[in-house]
Amino acid sequence: MPRLAAALELDGPDRPLVYVGPRLALAAGSGLVSVRLDDRGLGLRARVCAEWAAFARSGGPVAVIAGLDPFAPASAPEEVEGYLRTRAPNGRLRMGGTAAV
Repeated sequence: MPRLAAALELDGPDRPLVYVGPRLALAAGSGLVSVRLDDRGLGLRARVCAEWAAFARSGGPVAVIAGLDPFAPASAPEEVEGYLRTRAPNGRLRMGGTAAV
C-alpha cells in the first residue's frame, strides 16, 4: 500500500489535505468508479452508490484514503470506520483530495 499511496501522491493524516489532481473516472450507470494511478489509465475500481456518483460528477470534493495496513475489501461500514479511527492517530493512512475527470 505504500507504493499505491506514493503513486497517488497521498500524504499523511497530520498534514493538510493535498489536491492530487482529477483521478476519478465514473462510468455512466455502472455503479463503478476508477481511481486513475497514471496517464496510461492504470487504476483501481470500486463500487459506489448512485448518490455518491452524482455528488462526484457534480464537482463535489472527494478524498482518497489509502491505509498502510491490510484490510478486507468486503468489510462492513463499522469495520471501515474503526480502521480509519485507529490508523489515523498512528500515521498509518495516506490521504489526498481529488475530483472526477
